[in-house]
Amino acid sequence: MQEQEEIEKVNYHTIEFLNVNGIDASSGIDIIGDEKTYDTMLKDFYSNLKQRFNKIIEDKASNNLDDYLTETSSLKKDSNYYGLNKLYELAKDQEINAKLYNYKYLNEHFKEYQDEIVRVIAVLERYFES
Repeated sequence: MQEQEEIEKVNYHTIEFLNVNGIDASSGIDIIGDEKTYDTMLKDFYSNLKQRFNKIIEDKASNNLDDYLTETSSLKKDSNYYGLNKLYELAKDQEINAKLYNYKYLNEHFKEYQDEIVRVIAVLERYFES
């Protein structure tokens, strides 16, 4: 019982929590200027991320590469801005291959891209719910 009480006292709303979970918040803060503004902007990003993710899945499933490219390019830029380095790299690869209409690559690597978006959502959910 004591262990459960200690877990509940943990504050996940820290820059260290983000950094430990693969979000380079320090670089995002450097770009944006201060921690409070970063936090506010990251929350806006997070509040739209599930909707953006659903759009990406929908565009991919319908082979709508123009919209898929637009969404992926936007997510790539935002990921770089907020220090989501792995998501940035995966989105960049998806963007490049969408421009080339390389369906084989997109299909073979979509799960990794999808899994990283889901992971980021989970980390940010924990971060903002605490």
